[in-house]
Amino acid sequence: MPSIAMPMYWGKVNAKGLSLFCHQLALVLKAGIPLVTGLRLIAEEMSDKRLKKTVMALADRVSSGESLGEGMIEHPDCFPEMLVAMVRVGEISGSLETILSDMGHYYEAQWKRHQDRVAALTYPAIVVLVALGVLVFLLLYVLPTFSGIFDSMEVDIPQGTQRLMDFSAWMSHNWLFLLGGFAILVILLNLALRIKPIAYGKDALILKIPVLGRILMMDDGIRIAHSLSMMYRNGVHILVSMGILKNTVCNRYLAEGLAQVDKKLQEGMPLSAGFEASGVFPDSFYQMFKIGEETGALDKSLDYLYEYYHQEMTRRLEGLSNIIEPVVILIVGLMVLTIILSVLNPILALYSNYANF
Repeated sequence: MPSIAMPMYWGKVNAKGLSLFCHQLALVLKAGIPLVTGLRLIAEEMSDKRLKKTVMALADRVSSGESLGEGMIEHPDCFPEMLVAMVRVGEISGSLETILSDMGHYYEAQWKRHQDRVAALTYPAIVVLVALGVLVFLLLYVLPTFSGIFDSMEVDIPQGTQRLMDFSAWMSHNWLFLLGGFAILVILLNLALRIKPIAYGKDALILKIPVLGRILMMDDGIRIAHSLSMMYRNGVHILVSMGILKNTVCNRYLAEGLAQVDKKLQEGMPLSAGFEASGVFPDSFYQMFKIGEETGALDKSLDYLYEYYHQEMTRRLEGLSNIIEPVVILIVGLMVLTIILSVLNPILALYSNYANF
C-alpha cells in the first residue's frame, strides 16, 4: 500500500507519541509543576524508550539553564521543526501552556487522519493479497496437477489451455528466480528514487493519477492549511511559517511549490498571489487565502480550507475503497474463471469422446 503524505514518524517517534507528550506537558504547566520536574515525571511514565530518553535529556538541558525550545532544537529526530517554533513563540509570549495544548490536538488530528487512511485501505489490500494468493495457488499447484493427468491420458489439449499449462510449468520451475528478480527490482527502484530528479518526477507524476492524485493533494492541503493556521494564529511570522512548511510535506513537487511561494513572499508578493503564481496548488487554495487577506481573517479562511479538505478527503477515501474492492474481485474472478475453463475444456472434450465411443 502506498504511503500517503507526511511521515507519521520522526525518527522512531510517531504523531500519537508527540500528541501525548504535548498534552501531558500542558497539564503539567497548568498544574503549576516546575518544567524540569514535569519533564522528568512525563519521561518516567513513557513507554516509548526513544522519546523517554530524549525527554530526560531535555529535562537536563532545561535544568542547566536552556529554554525548552533551545533544548528541543537539539533533538530534531524527535521534535519536528514546527513544534520547536511554536514552543519558542509560546515561551516568548507567555502562552506555552495553550500552545502545547493546541499542538497536542494538532498531532492528534494528524494521527487520526493516518489511522483513517489505513482503515480505508486495509480491507482492499487484504482482498488484493487473498486474490493474488488464490491465483498463485492455481498456477503453481492446481494447473501442474491437471497437466500431469492430461499427459498421462494423452488428452488432446486446446492451444489456449496448452499455453496456460506451459506458463504454469515455467512459473513452477522459475518461481525462485522470479522472486529474486522482484526483490532486486524493488531495491533498484528504491535506490533510483533517492536520486533527486527521479524522486521529484515521481512525486509530480503521482499527483496526476486519477482519484488517488487528488486524495494525495488534499492530504497535503489539509496539512498545509492546518499548520499555517496554527502558526499564524499564534504569531509565527509568515516567512518563518513558509520555511517550516517546506519541510513538512513529503511530496517533493509540492515542497518545491511551497519554496516558490516562499520566494514570492520574500519579494513582497501577498500569500494568495504567491500560491497562484506557483502553479502547483488548486484554485481553492489561493482563492481562500485571498478572501482571508481581504477580510483580515486569514486564520478563519485557513480553518475553513482545512475542514473542507478533511471532509472531502474522507469522502473520496471511502469512495476509493468502495471502487477498489469490486474491481479487484472482478479482475481476479475473470482470471480464475479463465483458468478453470481452460482445465474444464479438455475434461469435457474427453468425456464427450468417451460418451460417443
